[in-house]
Amino acid sequence: MKGSKELFSFGIWSTAKRKRFPLTRPFRAWLRNCKGMRVVIFGGSFDPVHCGHLAMANCAREELSPNRFLWAPAWHSPGKPSMDGAAPEERVALLECVIQEREAEEIYAGEIVREGTSWTVDTLRDLEILYPGANFTLLIGADCLGRLVEWKNVEEVFHRASFAVCPRGGKGAETLEEMKSQLPENLRGLFKAVMLSMKEHSCSSTLVRKTLRDGGNLDHLVPVVVANEIAKLDMYQTS
Repeated sequence: MKGSKELFSFGIWSTAKRKRFPLTRPFRAWLRNCKGMRVVIFGGSFDPVHCGHLAMANCAREELSPNRFLWAPAWHSPGKPSMDGAAPEERVALLECVIQEREAEEIYAGEIVREGTSWTVDTLRDLEILYPGANFTLLIGADCLGRLVEWKNVEEVFHRASFAVCPRGGKGAETLEEMKSQLPENLRGLFKAVMLSMKEHSCSSTLVRKTLRDGGNLDHLVPVVVANEIAKLDMYQTS
């Protein structure tokens, strides 16, 4: 059996497949050591990953001190139009460039493996198998708060994870408090969230793609390693 890191990094650990893997002694020890572990999950299209994403990740790591930080690229994010950007394997390749020099960060590619619409509840179910007893926190931008109640099985999501919220789209702490007050009564007591103190970053994947198609400079938009990989793979050049 492959080690837990290999299973996790390539996203082949899923509810449907878990019985195929024997519980070897090292893996049993891994499972025992997960109790109480703090795991932050950062999901998104990452098309491409940019400096705004990294600012959110850095803030979450500094303020929450997680044992693991998981990037979870989506096959297709709910509520977004059909993807017209990079292929899933290209988006994962860009993330791999980013995390090479970042300790305790991994890529959870289960949503890519599952294909179709990427539902957070499915990801949480899978990760609870790999990290039994861990405490999960979902890292999101404040611009997502208004759509949380529309998430698939949102009550189960609130049971399984807390939220860390970063300012985004001109929305911040006031938006979080307003959203809490408007939650249905059955969800209000389940919703656990903290507002992170980072300054809002203006970068977006849409801006990066437009800049590339216009022949602009990516300085201050993406890390150098991402810019180099985009050029190497000749990504985002279609007008």
